[in-house]
Amino acid sequence: MTNITRIPLEAEIQFNLAVCKRSALHGVSVVAIDTNNDKLVGVSTGFIRQGFLNPEEGDTALIPEKFSDLFDPMYSAVDELYVGNPFQDYPDFQSSRIMQIINIGTHPEYQGKGIASKSAEKQICLARDAGCRYIVVECTGPYTQKLYAKFGFHTVNEIMYDEYHYKGKIPFKNIKSCSSLILMIKQISGCDIDTLTP
Repeated sequence: MTNITRIPLEAEIQFNLAVCKRSALHGVSVVAIDTNNDKLVGVSTGFIRQGFLNPEEGDTALIPEKFSDLFDPMYSAVDELYVGNPFQDYPDFQSSRIMQIINIGTHPEYQGKGIASKSAEKQICLARDAGCRYIVVECTGPYTQKLYAKFGFHTVNEIMYDEYHYKGKIPFKNIKSCSSLILMIKQISGCDIDTLTP
């Protein structure tokens, strides 16, 4: 979504470095390496939390201050996904250990080879092994929405891009690849994966 909101590459790199450093501490992130050339080809990052997700604890706190205005429309929309009680059908959510997926991506040269699917599958297993009961993810585009639906995630809230207002404007009205930002959840069960190779 950052490419749609025209966030400068420098800001995106600084944000993602901060996310990766924090994610590494939680042990539920996945990195895919092409062992033929040691090239990083995919990544999926996540944080572990207890109970309801507090925006101050999330990835918005990792945005470099000098770039915060650029990220504000996107993260304001994400924050709205959590308004009310989107997890009302999961009564033990508040008291459960939860993994929040922050981002997933595959190098353009390696897309279409199943790397994102394997990364998502492995990340679900890591969350289960870390004692998480639920996984949540905010999906900003059609690919991630389809990917996580394939793994049994359910939509619990949705914001239509062409209807979302921020400071009197509709910042995402030009998004054509997808109609909405959605919040998804998965209750964790068993895993069958042993290895992750691109």
